[in-house]
Amino acid sequence: MELTPAGIVLRERAKMILLQTTRDLAEVRSVGRGQSGALHVGFASSTLPLGLADQIQRYRLDYPNVRVHLHEGFTSHLMWILARGEIDAAFVRDPDPSPGVLTEAIATEPFRVVLPLNHPLAGSETLTGGDIGDEPFIFYPESAGARAYRTNLTPVTEAGKHADVIQEASHWATIMHLVGVGLGITIAPLSATYAAPPTIRAIPLTNTSARSTVYVAWREHEDRTIVQNLLPARGSTTVKGGTPKP
Repeated sequence: MELTPAGIVLRERAKMILLQTTRDLAEVRSVGRGQSGALHVGFASSTLPLGLADQIQRYRLDYPNVRVHLHEGFTSHLMWILARGEIDAAFVRDPDPSPGVLTEAIATEPFRVVLPLNHPLAGSETLTGGDIGDEPFIFYPESAGARAYRTNLTPVTEAGKHADVIQEASHWATIMHLVGVGLGITIAPLSATYAAPPTIRAIPLTNTSARSTVYVAWREHEDRTIVQNLLPARGSTTVKGGTPKP
C-alpha cells in the first residue's frame, strides 16, 4: 500500500510525537529521581569554610543536569525565605526556631577571641570571658540571628559580664579588619578566623562550653528527591523548628 502525501505527513508527525513523548517520559523520570531540575540553596557566608562549597560542587558533579542556584544571606533571613518556599534548603549557623522547618547539625566548632596584635592581651595563650568582658566589641547585628548572637557572646555572659557592642558589621572579613585597626575585639567561630588579616590574633577561649553549630535546614514534609539528595541521612540530631536538642 502506498501512502498518500497526506499519509506521509501524518506518518512523519507521528514519528516526531513518539520521539518527543519518549523524551518527555525520560525527563519526567529524571526529575522524579532528582537528576534534573532546579535547586535553590541558601547559605550564610560563615558556613563556607566548613565544607559547604565542596558539598555543593559534589552535588553538581553527581547531578550535572540539576541547576543549582545559591542565595547568600543572614541566617534569620534564610530561615524566613525557606519557610516561605522561596528556597529549597539552607546552610545556616545557630538558627532560631522557624515553624515548619527541620534542621540537622553538620558541624560544630569552638570560639576564638579575636584581638588586634597590639592589644595588651594579644600575647595570651588562652583567655576567658571574664578577661574580655569589659572590652568594646565589634559584632554582627542581632537581627542577623538572635540565637547565633547570644551563642557567640555566651562566654562573656557566663562570666557575669555584658558585652558592649560599639560597632556592627555584616561580614566576618569586615569585622576582622576593624578589629585589626584597634576599633574593638570580637568572639568568632574558629573557621571565621581562617582567612583573617595578619593584623589580628585569634586566641582560644577556656572555661566555657559554648560552641557554634552549622545546620542544614529544609521544610518539614519535603519529599522531593532533588532536595533529599542534598541532605544528610536522617539522624538523631534532626529537629523541628530549627532548635537543637539539649
